[in-house]
Amino acid sequence: MNYFEVILGLICHGREIGRTCVQLSASSQFTAAVEAEQQINGRYGKDVYSHTVDVHPITEEEFIYVNAA
Repeated sequence: MNYFEVILGLICHGREIGRTCVQLSASSQFTAAVEAEQQINGRYGKDVYSHTVDVHPITEEEFIYVNAA
């Protein structure tokens, strides 16, 4: 598995209301983006959805450090 940091924009009624970031493990950048969007969409409900802004590969150490904090 590879580790990625996915930056997502949050959209509500057609307007960007903020951004968030998710670190996760996935097989590719594309699957990381899809999984991150599904996680965030499940958290905010039906009025807010997310879209991927950028995907960065990170090291395993960075992934472990962020998730341990």
